[in-house]
Amino acid sequence: MTGLDPKDPLVIDVRTILQRRAGSMVTVTRSVPAPAGLGVVMARVPEGSPIDLDLRLESVLEGVLVSGTADLQISAECSRCLEPFDWHEEIDITELFRYPATDAHGAIVVVEDDVELGANVCVDRATLGETRIGRGTKVDNLVQVGHNVQVGEHSLLVALVGISGSTHLGHHVVMAGQSGAVGHITIGDGAVVTAKGGVTEDVPAGAMVSGFPSRPHKEWLRAMANLFTLEELRRRVKSLEDALRQLGGKA
Repeated sequence: MTGLDPKDPLVIDVRTILQRRAGSMVTVTRSVPAPAGLGVVMARVPEGSPIDLDLRLESVLEGVLVSGTADLQISAECSRCLEPFDWHEEIDITELFRYPATDAHGAIVVVEDDVELGANVCVDRATLGETRIGRGTKVDNLVQVGHNVQVGEHSLLVALVGISGSTHLGHHVVMAGQSGAVGHITIGDGAVVTAKGGVTEDVPAGAMVSGFPSRPHKEWLRAMANLFTLEELRRRVKSLEDALRQLGGKA
């Protein structure tokens, strides 16, 4: 409410009546006296005359959307004959009142130019400082970006990515679908995290990592190739053990 008098009848303190959650809604119906100076030279609302407000206040991501009507009396003067005349007017109201860019701690979210955010993306406001999505970054649907995360320019976050708080991504980083990163680590410029990869430590610039916990991609590929041959390897070891037993018996 900075700069506004909460005692002014035309000021509505939404902090006391409306939850700061998208979709919350309240209606406000009140009659207030018109302030002085409301109007233009030839037509104005008489000071003290009633203004009947019928409003709907809806919480949206950017702020509070106010819609409704204001019924008021207008007193005017003909510009040709200077004869006075009065009438009642019902005015439609639709206005978005944006939230301040910062709160008391200066914690904000910064979304730079040419950023695309998909459906149901959540970018958490910083605890202190800022959460920042760098210029040209593309964010797919259902992505979670934690508080104080820094995403560098022209990065790509594919669907269902999750990034925990205070993690820093360099520029041109790719995080493939369902991949994630723990908090307070750094993923270097141009790094790639493949699908379902779980990053638990810093990733050097230009590296490609896979799996959980994430490993260099080629190392992970070898591990996966070996994983699916373990049964054959077990059978071969067993047959060798059986052959050794037979040889030992003959000795």
